[in-house]
Amino acid sequence: MGIKNILIIAIFILSVLFWQTKRIRLFRRVDSLKRIKAFIIHVSDEIRSSKRNVFDIIGADKTGLDLFKNVSMNGELLYIYYLKAKEKNLGSMCLESGDEGILDRFFRELGQGDVISQLRLCEDSITALDVCLVDALDRSKKYGKLYTVAGFSMGTFAVIMLL
Repeated sequence: MGIKNILIIAIFILSVLFWQTKRIRLFRRVDSLKRIKAFIIHVSDEIRSSKRNVFDIIGADKTGLDLFKNVSMNGELLYIYYLKAKEKNLGSMCLESGDEGILDRFFRELGQGDVISQLRLCEDSITALDVCLVDALDRSKKYGKLYTVAGFSMGTFAVIMLL
C-alpha cells in the first residue's frame, strides 16, 4: 500500500471523525441538560422535604451529574465550589453559554434566602432548562444525521479529489 493510499484513508477517517465529534457534542448536550434538570429537581425535593444544608444535599446527589466529580468542598462558599467544579468539568458537558448562565445563576443564588425563594429559584431554573432542552433536542434531531452524512460525504469527496 502506497503512501498516497494511506493518506487518502487517513483523510477520509479524519473527515468522518470530525463530523462525528460534532454529532456527539449535540447528544452530549441533551444528556447533560437532562442530568442537570434531574439534579435541580433533586435539590428542590430535598429543600422541600429535609432540613439538610445545601452542601449535604449536593454531596448526597445520586442523579449522575458529573459536574462535581474530582472537586473537594473544603468548607468554601457554594458558588466558589461550583466555579472550581465548572473549571474542571463543565467542558465535557458540551453546554452552550445560555445553559451555563442558568447554572451560574442557580449556584450563585442557591443557599441564600428562605425556603420559598430557594424553591422559586429551582422552579425558574427548571423552566429555563426546559427551554434549553427543547432547543438541544431540536438541534440533535435536525443536525445529528446531517453531521454523519456530511462526514462521509466530505471524506468521500476528499478521496475522489486525491485519486
